[in-house]
Amino acid sequence: MGFSLLKVFQDSMIVTSSSTSLLLVSAILFYGIRLASFLLVRELTVPSKKKQLDAINKTPTLKRIPFAMSVSLFYAFMVTPALYLCRSSSSSAALTGKALVISKVGTALAWFGAVTEAITDTQKFLAKKGKDGSSEFVGPTSGGAPTLQNNIAAWIMSLLGMSGIYSIMSNATKRLDGRQVENYGGQEKYEEWITSGVPLLVPTNLIRSIVPVLLSVGLAATLIKIVQLLAV
Repeated sequence: MGFSLLKVFQDSMIVTSSSTSLLLVSAILFYGIRLASFLLVRELTVPSKKKQLDAINKTPTLKRIPFAMSVSLFYAFMVTPALYLCRSSSSSAALTGKALVISKVGTALAWFGAVTEAITDTQKFLAKKGKDGSSEFVGPTSGGAPTLQNNIAAWIMSLLGMSGIYSIMSNATKRLDGRQVENYGGQEKYEEWITSGVPLLVPTNLIRSIVPVLLSVGLAATLIKIVQLLAV
């Protein structure tokens, strides 16, 4: 989807290297390429994950089509704000004032989220490296919204994408937390981690979060600058 947006709206994106549409689409591209690469490496290096995917691949194709279509539609909903931002940038109704500021903040937030997820996935992969199948607990591991204006359908699709990803992440977190209780319950390290009060989704210990947040901010700012330099 990111490549499609870049192809269709590339002329309006390269007008200025600070174009919010260019930066938001580049964040989408980074997210997609990074996630696909991570999943590929994990499948090739973690036997249990490969086994899971092999089991899924044995499912009849017709039964997998509805799931594939729903996932495609879900990602399309999440990309809707970027689509409308690109459309705005390519028309005479470009964002100005507060709307432009909100768009820039949302774009920066998109980059921050993409980089943070990359860091956490890498940390989790390295922490579990060589311990596949082990029973030992190893430890825990909206930029285009102003362009939607009065378009009800666009708002609905965007909100569906946002609520969908939140629902998926929260449910997955609860499911994994239950699985950890079954696998690691009673182990000293796990019990210490549980009693430490670590939240499931949103970090509440600001002191512990400072270094990871600063790292994500720094990497996100660096990648944004690289995109701007490449666009010149």
